[in-house]
Amino acid sequence: MIINLYHDVFTKIAEQKGIKKDNRFKAWVKVITHVNTSKANGFAFEGKFVNEGTVELPDRYHLILASCTTGSRKYRTQHYFVLVLNSDGHLELTDIYTNTESGAGWALRIREQVAGLLNELTERNRQLVQERKEEARRASSELLEKYGVDFASMILKLYEAHVRNGTTDSESAQELRDIIMRALEALVFSE
Repeated sequence: MIINLYHDVFTKIAEQKGIKKDNRFKAWVKVITHVNTSKANGFAFEGKFVNEGTVELPDRYHLILASCTTGSRKYRTQHYFVLVLNSDGHLELTDIYTNTESGAGWALRIREQVAGLLNELTERNRQLVQERKEEARRASSELLEKYGVDFASMILKLYEAHVRNGTTDSESAQELRDIIMRALEALVFSE
């Protein structure tokens, strides 16, 4: 999915919590891939920071940690929000939240909850992959039965050709998807 995640995260926070990102202060968004429960600070939340602008993420569930600061330069509060980006691109703000008004140790206050949610999302992603595999198997079987074409073999050959050429970046993945869709359309409309 292609999304302006940074913008969408802070828009969602402003809409639902009334907390607006203040451009005078640093704000960040991070896609969390692992929670290291042996660490007691922000380094417990492993993943990639998201820059402003459009990004491409796989169509699956993602755990997002966002932080922004409000207040004056002298009296400010750092806020930490946890969001879920669903496989369909819908962004949901969770109840997991803390701020620096509660004192130091913000990461410890939310670490276990974030780890639990990440485990839940990991399981959802496993189920999603399994569902997609089943759907692909059904579609491939239908194509084989209806057109005499083993679509799975065709996809595998195209993918192997891309890997042999050393083109496995997201642009090449999009090109591969386009080739597959054209091949599928050609099969369907050749009838």
